[in-house]
Amino acid sequence: MNDKRIDIHRIVEVFFLIVGIASLLAALREIALYGWSSGKDMLFIPAMAFGWYFMRRTVRKRIQR
Repeated sequence: MNDKRIDIHRIVEVFFLIVGIASLLAALREIALYGWSSGKDMLFIPAMAFGWYFMRRTVRKRIQR
């Protein structure tokens, strides 16, 4: 049972890492094309995704102990 939980946490962790990287690249592209004033708001989504990634990682590490 515990191994299934760790697997699910690992899958969700990787998902949020991929979402964070993809959205960060999109935000940087927006900033490069349209400037800081237009693209700065797009940095909110990568910040949320990376926050979820680190939270999920912490939960997985606690469960593994």
